Amino acid sequence: MKQTDVIPFLGEIAQMRLNYIREYKPQMIEDMTIDEMKAYLNRYQDEYLDKYEKLFQELMEKNGVNQELRAQSWITYIQKQQMCSHQAMEFIREEIES
Repeated sequence: MKQTDVIPFLGEIAQMRLNYIREYKPQMIEDMTIDEMKAYLNRYQDEYLDKYEKLFQELMEKNGVNQELRAQSWITYIQKQQMCSHQAMEFIREEIES
């Protein structure tokens, strides 16, 4: 695979990983075919989506984001839910970039 090759239809997490590889591990790109890289990135996407979902649920529970909160204050529920999502994605980004 060449540094400039485009792999269409990647998820956000797979695209972040590809950007990281292009910048910090270019030899990995040279050593793989496009099909191998697509398979690697798709597996990576699936693995990290699972991690994201588990972490997101843990953060929701830890921060008391539940149906009771939703019934009390819909806006607070949405704000805390977004905060948990952002925190989970930041954790994933840090792992991808390491």
